[in-house]
This record gives sequence, C-alpha cells and structure tokens, in this order.
Amino acid sequence: MFQIHIRRILLTGVWFMASLVFCATQPDKVEVHAELRPQKAEAGDPVEYIVTARWDANAVSKVSLRNRPSSDTLELLDYQAGDARTLKDGRTEAQYTMRLLPLTDGAMIIPPAEVEYIVNGEDQSHVAQSQAARLEVSLTPPEDAQNPDIRERLAQASVAPDRTVLYAILAGGAVLAALAGVVGWLIWRKWNSHVADVPREPLRPLEEIVREQLDQLARGDLLIQGKYKEFFLELSRIMRFYAGQRFNILALDMTSYELEEALADRVNQELHDQLREFNSDCDLAKFAKHRPKNARVDQLLQLAHEWVRKTSPSMRDGKMTPSPYVKSAGAEANADVHEEVRA
Repeated sequence: MFQIHIRRILLTGVWFMASLVFCATQPDKVEVHAELRPQKAEAGDPVEYIVTARWDANAVSKVSLRNRPSSDTLELLDYQAGDARTLKDGRTEAQYTMRLLPLTDGAMIIPPAEVEYIVNGEDQSHVAQSQAARLEVSLTPPEDAQNPDIRERLAQASVAPDRTVLYAILAGGAVLAALAGVVGWLIWRKWNSHVADVPREPLRPLEEIVREQLDQLARGDLLIQGKYKEFFLELSRIMRFYAGQRFNILALDMTSYELEEALADRVNQELHDQLREFNSDCDLAKFAKHRPKNARVDQLLQLAHEWVRKTSPSMRDGKMTPSPYVKSAGAEANADVHEEVRA
C-alpha cells in the first residue's frame, strides 16, 4: 500500500512538471519583429524603427504597441501606427513606424518592442516581444552638423566636463558676475541720470508680430539660395514661438509629436490636422533633405497664416473673445495673450 501511494505522488509530480514545461514553451499568439533602417548612422541623422506584428484574427484581438523607445541619447521624432491588413496566409499584420534621432555615438541597444493583445475568450491581456535591436552610431562633430538644433544637442551630448574644472569655473564666474553687477549698476545709474523718460514702444498683438515674421521670411532669399533646410527651420521656429505664446506651452523645446499631443485637446480637429500636415512637411525638409516645390511652399505659408488667424482671439463689443476654433482648455490663454507681446 505504501508503494502505491509513493507511485501516485511521483506520477502527480511528473504531470505537474510536464504541464509547466508545456505552458512555458507555448509560442506567443502574436509574432513581433523589430527592424532598424539603417542599422548604422551618424549622430544627428534620423533612423526608422519599424515594429511589425502578425496574428490570427480568429484567435486574438485588441492588438496594440505598448512601448516606444526614447532616452537622453535617442529622441523620438515621430510615431505612426499603420492600419491592420490581411495577409495571403489569412493572418493580420500591422506596422508601427517611429523616427528616432541618435544624439551621441557608440552602440545603442534598443529594448525589445512589446505588443499587448487579448486572446479571444479571455479577459487577461498578454504581451509578445520582439528581439532587441542594435544601432551603431558614429559621432558627427557638432560644428559639422548643418541643422542648428542638432548642432546644439550634439554639443551637449558629446561634452562631459571635468567637475573640478567646472567648480573652478563656477567660482571664478561668481566673482566676475559680482564685479559685473557692480559695474553694471554704476553704469545704469549714470545712464539713467542723463536719460529722460523715453516713450516705450506700444504693445502689439501676437498675431500681428507673427504675420510680420512670416512675411519677412517669404520675402527673404533663403529659397533662392537653395537653403531649404534653413528656411523650414525658421518657418517651424516662428510657428512654435506662436504656439508657445498663444497656449502657454514650451513649444520651442518640444518635438513635433509632443507639440501635436500638447495641442490635441486645445484646438479642434481641423486645426490639429493642419498642424500635423505642417509639421510633417517641415520635418521632411529639416531632417530628410526634402525640397518641396514652390507651390507647396506657398501653400505651407498660407496654411501658417490661416492657422494663426483661426487661433487668434477677436474683439467684440469692447471685449476680447476666444477663437471658436480653440477648445475651452485653451480658451483662457487664447484670450489673455492678446496684445501682451512687445515688438
């Protein structure tokens, strides 16, 4: 009898271990593959990171990408989720495309992409992973980078100052700042004593200043000289300055994707779509050396003027009224910023 009990215990243990092994070795119901294009780049050159997910639609539903790569040395410029399509073998495929900007050199390991899904008939979600991706980045000297924004970020990422030298510089700088403050105060007193009340320039509406800057850019000779990248850098800067002032956000420090996310609940869908179209064309010219035709440049300038006009408040019955194209979340800032910018 004792031997029978021992045999039953052993058989139960073997069955339990076999179940664990079987469950652990079951393949994911969603196949995930991640690819970098190219796998070697220079710091400051955007690369594409494409995540492809394939699954059986009869067995799996609610498939979505759960993580996106981004760090201090790898910036996420853009993200697009493609529509799902049916393959010849009956499976469903979806692609998620990201544009990444490496800001320093060396080998970068991008963690596995994670895709979340639910097996039909179950409530609990599951996660499938791709393989990790490796990106080899060579260093571009900051002074060789043509894009001023990239040049600044490369310089910040490539310089690692010695703390001892840094402390000495800070101490010397504090002394110099104190001396400069004293000298500056003396100069200010002397200057102020000789200068009468000088009338200050009147405040001007923000939209008036921005339209003037757009007109100056259009009349300039950057496009005639073939400097498309510089033209679109300035065009993007003007519109980011406007959005930052109008909606009280740090638009100049945001990527295009972050700016679109920040304004998603502040402007209506029409203006949000126009912003995405505008950012897409500017990014292509800034980062991909794209040269749009003159007709398209005129369209983008017109789009910028229209976007400024539609988001600007108007004066009605002696009262500043928010734009009807701006949602309530941004209406207060939209009205308050009028005539608070000095020329």
